[in-house]
Amino acid sequence: MASNLWILGIILLLLNILRIRYSRGLNRFNGPLPASSTSLWKVWYAFNSSQKQTYVDIHHKYGGVVRIGPSELSFADPQAIYDIYGPEGTPQKVLVDVAA
Repeated sequence: MASNLWILGIILLLLNILRIRYSRGLNRFNGPLPASSTSLWKVWYAFNSSQKQTYVDIHHKYGGVVRIGPSELSFADPQAIYDIYGPEGTPQKVLVDVAA
């Protein structure tokens, strides 16, 4: 009976990870596999290597816009700061169709 509960728990955990990975609007952006379901991979790299170099490496591998967390993106182009925050440094209202 206890082994059935463990199996059920593992199945539910895997289903939740898949839900987080594929059901969000950011699922169309590439990035490291763990980044699509958790941010814990960043903690690992923060303690074990150069986090800055890690971001540079993932941008070389995946491109200018990279998914670095379930709800986070990293932009390599400095123009993105201006596009997001505008000339005054305040967030701009941007309507983005994430379903496209």
